[in-house]
Amino acid sequence: AILNNHAGVDFFKHRGFRNVRVIENCFPDVRFPRERPAGGIVRVVTVARFVRQKDYPVAIEAFMLALRKVPCLHYRIIGHGEEEAAIRKYVECKGVADRVEIMVNPPDVGRLVDECDIYLSTSRWEGTSNSIMEAMDASLPVVATDAGDNKRLVENDKNGFIRAVGDVGGIAACLVELARSPELRNEMGICGNQILRERYGKAAFAAKYFALLGCD
Repeated sequence: AILNNHAGVDFFKHRGFRNVRVIENCFPDVRFPRERPAGGIVRVVTVARFVRQKDYPVAIEAFMLALRKVPCLHYRIIGHGEEEAAIRKYVECKGVADRVEIMVNPPDVGRLVDECDIYLSTSRWEGTSNSIMEAMDASLPVVATDAGDNKRLVENDKNGFIRAVGDVGGIAACLVELARSPELRNEMGICGNQILRERYGKAAFAAKYFALLGCD
């Protein structure tokens, strides 16, 4: 069996499966890295379904803590799902509706992500996150929870930060550190773009299948 994430391999091996291999998702046509200018609003973005798995209350709480120290922060949430009304109510109750933009299935997600500065993922569990890969393609630094294969995509202190699931304070501190330093954001974002190109591009994907098949 071939799976696209290591978390899945661990799951099945604990249930008796032995002949399981990982070949991660291929991300073709990785864009050239880009730097973002300093100054003005610093935008945090999450692209994910509106479901409990993504733990939006943790994301919003962390954003609120960071906002106290970096008043120029703005949070853009892009997605859809059954928890939409609950997320909107949570934002309203916390009094940050003027700083949190909730967008449901917009047609131009790529452009909206490109406008942002930091990617945030607070999932409780994951496989290989396509949305984190898309953030790396956009040269965004990533703050993510230690869920699924996130720590294989995000190398702590290199292209972003990994914090424990539910660690509101730790996640907020990472957002503050990135928000205060455009140089760090650009450095980590470019590093993430390079990791995506080298490990998840077409050449790497093909090499893994050739190795599986015993081809030179």
